[in-house]
Amino acid sequence: MKAASLFIVLCLVLTLPAAAQGPLPRLKGRIIDFDGLTFHLAPEKGPPLAIRLQARTQFMTMTAQSLSAIKAGAYAGATVTMADGTLTAEEVHLYPDALRGSSEGRISLDGSRFVVSGAVTAVVPGSLTLFYRGARMVNGVCDGRGGGRSGAGTACTGDDVIKLTTQTRITALAPTDRRLLIPGAIATVTIATDAKGNRSTPGLILEKP
Repeated sequence: MKAASLFIVLCLVLTLPAAAQGPLPRLKGRIIDFDGLTFHLAPEKGPPLAIRLQARTQFMTMTAQSLSAIKAGAYAGATVTMADGTLTAEEVHLYPDALRGSSEGRISLDGSRFVVSGAVTAVVPGSLTLFYRGARMVNGVCDGRGGGRSGAGTACTGDDVIKLTTQTRITALAPTDRRLLIPGAIATVTIATDAKGNRSTPGLILEKP
């Protein structure tokens, strides 16, 4: 899965109610059609799927931003790579303030790539600093997810200086509604399946065509 897809999936986890944060499958694809209740999704692999909205389905959207949109005090996350001890951002995602503290920490993707989410404490030309609360110390580095808004269970804190380049993609996550659920839109969808095999979604992230 590409870096963008990985991060979008993690962002989607942030937006869903606690009951929906189990091991539900998530697919990214293109919206084929929508009749007001059910839409068809053409995933990156496999045949199209019919997916029904739930009564409380949450809609989010990702919009492109410039580097100047990153401000001290913002709540953000970054997909980063590590080389020679330097963290370099592939992507930086700005979260709405309502999600402050959600999924805070440092999460490994594959050993050399991480997602770091926390508060922006400094922004200087070429880098930003993210302060986060984690679950444990590993080889002198604060790792894992912290205790959320309450801070309960937080074992350590980290201040990661992250390099920004001209290739760093900057986006913002924001609430939206079903008006973006249109043919051609790109969607990352969390899918629940009932005993009869019917699919529905508690939440999805939509990107404009």
